[in-house]
Amino acid sequence: MIRLNKRERLKFVKEDLINKILDHHYPPGTDFPSEKMLMQEYSLTRGYVRQILHELQLEGYLTSSQGKRTKVCSPDNYSPYPITTEQTTFAIAMQDQQTHHTQRILQGFMEVAGKNLIQTISYNLYFDIHTEQKFLRNIKRTGIQGFAFWAHFNNEHNCELLQKLTRSHFPVVLVDRYLSQISIDAVVSDNEYIGEKLTETLIRRGHKRIAFISAELDSTSAFDRYKGYKNALQKNHIGFNDSFLAVGYENELPALLYKLLAMKIRPTAMVFSYDNLARIAYQEITKLGYKVPDEIEFATLGDEGVAQTHGFSAWMFCQSSIEIGRLACEKLIQRIEMPDKPYEVIKLLPHPSEPQLFEP
Repeated sequence: MIRLNKRERLKFVKEDLINKILDHHYPPGTDFPSEKMLMQEYSLTRGYVRQILHELQLEGYLTSSQGKRTKVCSPDNYSPYPITTEQTTFAIAMQDQQTHHTQRILQGFMEVAGKNLIQTISYNLYFDIHTEQKFLRNIKRTGIQGFAFWAHFNNEHNCELLQKLTRSHFPVVLVDRYLSQISIDAVVSDNEYIGEKLTETLIRRGHKRIAFISAELDSTSAFDRYKGYKNALQKNHIGFNDSFLAVGYENELPALLYKLLAMKIRPTAMVFSYDNLARIAYQEITKLGYKVPDEIEFATLGDEGVAQTHGFSAWMFCQSSIEIGRLACEKLIQRIEMPDKPYEVIKLLPHPSEPQLFEP
């Protein structure tokens, strides 16, 4: 009895399903067999079945939508350029690919993958703590050879799952934020530098009462920006005032801002962890009659172009998002070629290197 290896097996199953579609065993417009049915028929795990179904969708044989059965497409949709399981395939998973920052990371990742003839799968997923863990437990079963991941939850269980992947020599690289508890490759911004430079810019403008605004401090990206803020205060002999720290998600920010502005000695400037927080602050502060920048000056990352869109003044620079994506893909390639290479966290400077003033 001839035994097929994994790639040969997947290729055989995929070709068998394509032949059944072309022979009208599964006619156009009809329901395609479910994952469970295919798992039983071909003795494959769910991960491998999903990989094959994903490739058949990309090649135009199948179509699916949320909550509905997968259907067979019209022959007009069939691609003449099949995806082959013999090629290396990388995946990239980020929670929100609608932001400019994540789109640019994806752009850089795909650019390097394309130049190296690497197939890619992009996951645009919204996790809670349980679904993220489930995703990490199952990622190897999809048949990919490398994985770039934006870790949303910094907890012990996720760290254990990621460390298990790296110990099995499965290539993983983190993007946007690293996890300090484990040894793993990561490509991120130099967030401590970002926080420090934004704060120093306001200090040079004569401000000493500077607030720091962030949605959270659990991720290394946000916490390192906060560290940079505190470093700048210390270097300039300005005492840290914990009353000037406001941490809360976007729906909580208005109440936090009112509290800051109600202080007897209020902040005269604000550093924001990212620019959508600056947008909310601008809207709320102007409702209260304050003028930006005359009475309160802003410094923030400007990745999303929020100041330009909403017309308020701010000191800004942007993350090197495309380069994060490029280096993440290159790091996966290196990890395949040199599995025992020491892990590293690459930290990229923003551009330009100093915040610039945007004035509407």
